[in-house]
Amino acid sequence: MIIAHIQHGTLLTLMYPISIFSYALLEETRPKKHYWITIVIYTNLCLFFKYIFQLYPMRSAISEEFNNTLRSIRLGIYVKKSIGESFLSFYIWEILVLMFITIHILLEISIGLWDIRETDIENIEQTVSRLYSSQQND
Repeated sequence: MIIAHIQHGTLLTLMYPISIFSYALLEETRPKKHYWITIVIYTNLCLFFKYIFQLYPMRSAISEEFNNTLRSIRLGIYVKKSIGESFLSFYIWEILVLMFITIHILLEISIGLWDIRETDIENIEQTVSRLYSSQQND
């Protein structure tokens, strides 16, 4: 997600590092599922608006001056000069973010941590007592 912001450096991708450093890293064990769902929805909306701006009606409705203003404030949504102008590089980072978050969600579901947290399963005191009793039995 940070690479997406490094590559584009727009206001749309600024949400990724802000969300990582202001929320995700400050969570006790790991971010809850609501964080990942919010990031997926936000990335889908970014892709949607980027795509909408490339459709023919929008291309003809937006003036060149407004388009230059959008580019200068680095919002991240603007009309490209031609359809073939680095189509893949315009969308690739959001697609990669979606792909890696989906893999992360599938891994959490497969190990059973999507709906619950590690602290709900066992706290530190229970872990220490379990490990101590297992060492006593050996």
